[in-house]
Amino acid sequence: MFGMSQDQSTRVLLQIKDENIKNLSTKILSDGVMRVIVKGGDKMQVYGGLKM
Repeated sequence: MFGMSQDQSTRVLLQIKDENIKNLSTKILSDGVMRVIVKGGDKMQVYGGLKM
């Protein structure tokens, strides 16, 4: 794994093909993993993750 300076960035394109999924949010965890979370009612489901 390599370190990144604060002025570097990564763009991620996420294509969701399920039209029923509308309320997505992302969260970067302390270990560098970006989680994509689906919010629905009072439930939250982790949709996927990406190691940054």
